[in-house]
Amino acid sequence: MRQASVFLSGLLLLSSLRAAGPAPGAAPQPPTTFQDDAGSRFITLERHEDNKVKIALRTVGAPGQYGRWYGDGEQTDKGIVFAQTVEEGDRGPSYLATGGQGRLVVKLKPGQPGAQETGLSGTYHHISDDKLTSILKKDSELAEKKVDETLKLAVHHFSAEDKPAFVEWKKRWPDLRNRLVALAEPTKFSAGAAPPKPGEAPKPATTAPPPAGNSMAHWMALAETCGSATSFLSQPLTPGLKPGWEGIWDDGFGGSIDIQSLKSGGIKMTLSASRIGGAQSGTVEEFIPADKVKSNATGSESNAEFVDNNPDVKDPTQQTRIKLHRIGHFLIVETQYAERYANRAWFDGVYIQHPPPPAGD
Repeated sequence: MRQASVFLSGLLLLSSLRAAGPAPGAAPQPPTTFQDDAGSRFITLERHEDNKVKIALRTVGAPGQYGRWYGDGEQTDKGIVFAQTVEEGDRGPSYLATGGQGRLVVKLKPGQPGAQETGLSGTYHHISDDKLTSILKKDSELAEKKVDETLKLAVHHFSAEDKPAFVEWKKRWPDLRNRLVALAEPTKFSAGAAPPKPGEAPKPATTAPPPAGNSMAHWMALAETCGSATSFLSQPLTPGLKPGWEGIWDDGFGGSIDIQSLKSGGIKMTLSASRIGGAQSGTVEEFIPADKVKSNATGSESNAEFVDNNPDVKDPTQQTRIKLHRIGHFLIVETQYAERYANRAWFDGVYIQHPPPPAGD
């Protein structure tokens, strides 16, 4: 599971289908949303100047787990003609969207022999912001319940040496959830908004209630955060993988650690955090000597600690500290003063082990 959820993208792309676009220099028209008859696909549009239009399709799978497709095009006399947004290369087939403010019909644009449908075609009906907010709120509630259900099941699917890691994950989940939602909501990045403290990591042993809010962005961020948690908890271990330091570790929310065991008994680690689709990121690459790496008698648990020696930090008590506690196939990471490397992201969390990449990669 190497998913780094991209929150809220679909909420930024909405519009009406009026023939005339905004005047040059004007702000985009207020967003408009359309829902298909099955209730599982949402198309959102945003009209810009010069008749340019941005399009997003959000498909709903399990609670909090969405698929997304993004496109762009322009308003023509026959409707909105658009195709997938790509940085370079083939954009795939073109589509034509016709209708009024209450109804939207999407189909492949005529004149494209051999064009393959990619799941956009259909009839969609306008849905109000209030209705969409209500749907997203309900989805977030279901997604939170799914996290609780998946956590209970996961404990029974892992060996006894792994189970204590789920206790640690449960302690950290409320604060982890709240921090991800806070970073994801666009209002948290607006001018004058007070950002979370730099490097503030999810704290264990909390019972924080869900973050307050009642916007589409808020409920979608909460639902997707829970969806990512469910994916993390439900992933199986790689068959035959032996617990140990060596491997690629991930926390399900954009945090990853590459650990290599050294002949000396020490370890080399590369910690990377890419939160909110890369909007907040940081990296640390360091060695931990053998005398700072310890294991219990059975090898089921290990500990390692790194203390930085940054010459710019004059107070030795404020050097960055990184503690690794391996429990079976899981790794608990705790840091102090890591904000100078993590920015508004963080390295703290519970990570699951994956095999190291094949030699030569």
